[in-house]
Amino acid sequence: MLPRRITVLLLLLIWCYSPVFLPDDYSGLTGEKKEIAEMAIEGAKAEWEVVIWRYKVTEVVKNGTRWDVSLTGYGFFNIPLKKVEVTVAEGRVCGGSFRNYFPGADLIAWAMVAIWLLSIAALLFAPIYLLYRLRKEREKEVRK
Repeated sequence: MLPRRITVLLLLLIWCYSPVFLPDDYSGLTGEKKEIAEMAIEGAKAEWEVVIWRYKVTEVVKNGTRWDVSLTGYGFFNIPLKKVEVTVAEGRVCGGSFRNYFPGADLIAWAMVAIWLLSIAALLFAPIYLLYRLRKEREKEVRK
């Protein structure tokens, strides 16, 4: 059975990385609207790929020959960080804007990047630490 600390850490990591596992939310869009939303999400991902892990389409509106797509960008812990407005025209992304979902969202976004880097470091360090502990345990047994 896993110790309580490890179980809590694993649950925290699963919650932290949940947006990575959840697909982008197209809110039941079909046909041309879904294709436009996919283009808008790909365009938005090119800008904020490190911080935003999942997008939810909130609105797709045809405005003459262009499409205006509203998105919500989610970071770690599935926290909404950015309101994204993307314009798609002639089959390509023409422009967009990113606004904070709430005051201080940028600070939280960069804190999430730091958490991500620390978790990668922890994953790289864990096997080394486990090997070190195993070696110490064997040395104790040999001394007895």
